[in-house]
Amino acid sequence: MPQSLVLTHQFKHLGSYRRFAHWHDDIARGDLPSYTFIEPTYFGPNQNDQRPPHDMLRGDRLIADAHCLA
Repeated sequence: MPQSLVLTHQFKHLGSYRRFAHWHDDIARGDLPSYTFIEPTYFGPNQNDQRPPHDMLRGDRLIADAHCLA
């Protein structure tokens, strides 16, 4: 569950939420929104939220990947 959904009125914009893998296509088309909020994966084997006791390097990788795409 994305934590940004606790922000006011976000449930009206659920169609704007996408998994990170889809953003590569948006960037290739030059169609990335001017403001993009990247949310990590908080649970499961692929979590990358940089919170203890999780592996900080996965979170660093998410940040690096997002920076390289922008």
